[in-house]
Amino acid sequence: MIGVDTNVLVRAFAADDARQAERASRLLDQSGPEQVFVNIVALVEFAWTMRRAYKWDDEWIRRALNMIIRHPALVIRHRDSVLEAISDSNTSLSGFPDRLIAALNLDAGRDTTLTFDK
Repeated sequence: MIGVDTNVLVRAFAADDARQAERASRLLDQSGPEQVFVNIVALVEFAWTMRRAYKWDDEWIRRALNMIIRHPALVIRHRDSVLEAISDSNTSLSGFPDRLIAALNLDAGRDTTLTFDK
């Protein structure tokens, strides 16, 4: 199994470089023994990059993350925690990293997550 970094995800969705976008999409769509692993850190960076660099709004980022998470050829650890972190459509995805931390902590049996963030 191979892993991908944030740039592969960004290229597939931003399509700002046609050659790289085609390669990224082909890689992400492959299935079989060489499945693709997407680290949750790459998902957090993806959301941040699409918001900051590409000015995507929450709905577009949420749709993209859902496509990644639900893609049958991609392996994502803690898939349910990631889905939980992006599921609240009333909350801005700028809070996605903190919500993911809380979901992962809950998954690890910790019912409270302390923070100095609001």
